[in-house]
Amino acid sequence: MTRTDGLTVSGTTTVKVEPSVAYLSMGLGSNEVTADAAKRQTLRTIEGLKAALMKEGVKEDDFDVTMEHFTDMRRSSAGVVDRPWNHTAYFLVTVRDVKKAPHILDVALASGAGFLSSFEYGVEDPSVYWKQARESASKIAKEKADQHVRNLGLKLGPIIRVSEQIPGSWDYSERNAHDSRRDNLLTEDDVREWTIGEGTLTYTIKLNVTYSLK
Repeated sequence: MTRTDGLTVSGTTTVKVEPSVAYLSMGLGSNEVTADAAKRQTLRTIEGLKAALMKEGVKEDDFDVTMEHFTDMRRSSAGVVDRPWNHTAYFLVTVRDVKKAPHILDVALASGAGFLSSFEYGVEDPSVYWKQARESASKIAKEKADQHVRNLGLKLGPIIRVSEQIPGSWDYSERNAHDSRRDNLLTEDDVREWTIGEGTLTYTIKLNVTYSLK
């Protein structure tokens, strides 16, 4: 006889790792009489800044201009604007020597960067750690289900439903100090189920599995 209500179990794993890269999102702008002159000035500054960073070990492929835009300052000012055209460019610097990241930031600011949008730590391939967490969470859920049916004298049937929860917003900056219990998706006991490794970045998977019962 198959029971329609089933048995739902969960497995949770947190993988902790040390960051292997740092991402610096920055920008700079220029004001000139014409839009063309503003862009040319911005690009000159970017080339000098890029050269300075490459002397510090940043590779050319790790410096990317991500966005540009123009602003007509006459539309936002009530007075006379001598240099009405602003051109702003945003760029991303990937620092592969994590310990040098603060120094790279200092060099960028000293070389013409106008502002820092974000400074975030991460890893080059997070899919490795998501896979590790997912495999471990699956094993935990199965072990729980096996224990329950042994204790209750039942047998597991086919899986009815599987759902996965990834607590919180997993952008680089929020991972650094993320407490998954604040999301109301994980209890303290869940978090204690299994933690792999040590480090400041965390990758947490909670897997919910519903089995039919025989």
